Amino acid sequence: LNGLYTAFNSVLRRHGGYLNKIEGDSLMFHYGGTIDPRVRGLDDEQTSRYIARELFFTCIEMQRVCNLFNQASDRFLTESASAETKAVLEKAFEIISTLRGGGEFSSSINALFQIRIRIGANIGEVTIGNFGPDGAKQWDVVGLPVIDAKRMETTAPVGGLRISEEFYRILEETGIADAY
Repeated sequence: LNGLYTAFNSVLRRHGGYLNKIEGDSLMFHYGGTIDPRVRGLDDEQTSRYIARELFFTCIEMQRVCNLFNQASDRFLTESASAETKAVLEKAFEIISTLRGGGEFSSSINALFQIRIRIGANIGEVTIGNFGPDGAKQWDVVGLPVIDAKRMETTAPVGGLRISEEFYRILEETGIADAY
């Protein structure tokens, strides 16, 4: 999991996303807001279009990276990947290779040991901050768009992406939906 999360985090960084949290086998990330220098000075429409573009291509690239990860291929890494990132991935690929390395059960392990992800994506206004009682506050992103994205993720096809109508509308308006 550390290797897979490292791979996904490299995609997020490349697209300007922020990893919010990991819960079990779920990863939650966001774009924009007052902490994002890439949207400072942009009006609301420009910000929505920027976030929609980067979010969409992040989701698509995460599916591609998942497939490459299953093949123990680091072709998704850029030259700027840190030595630590490369070391974590090498360890993960070593584990994958060992699991698939032969023996009477290797074909069944190979078939079973395929990571498949579902992605739910939404766009909208959220609240970012430290939430919780004193002594247990945690950084989080909350709001209806977050709840809807999680629900869409649980109903997305395995290996697929489910997005909200609002998100799709922006992708249509900007030509990204047709171009893709």
